[in-house]
Amino acid sequence: NYGRFFKLYKDAPNMGQYLIGIFIDKHRILCLQKLSFANQNSNLEIQRLSNLLAFEDKVEITKFLTGLECTLMDETHLDCRQSMAKLKNAPLKVKRCQK
Repeated sequence: NYGRFFKLYKDAPNMGQYLIGIFIDKHRILCLQKLSFANQNSNLEIQRLSNLLAFEDKVEITKFLTGLECTLMDETHLDCRQSMAKLKNAPLKVKRCQK
């Protein structure tokens, strides 16, 4: 359940947010893949995605989506049909811990 996972990321006790932060991008991409497939005939609002995927603000999610080469419509909506192929080919890598 992605909704609960991202809610846990926002409200994680103690140092839990840092642990989840290691693999959060992988789960964001997986969630975006499923959302874009389910909504391929429509577009998704960036602000709604920002809340769902536990981003701090709209700028952060826009930077994340453009890094994945997703297609944005007038900076307020994600074009699901055009972005589906890019999301399927997105690398599912996990961040390395720094010493």
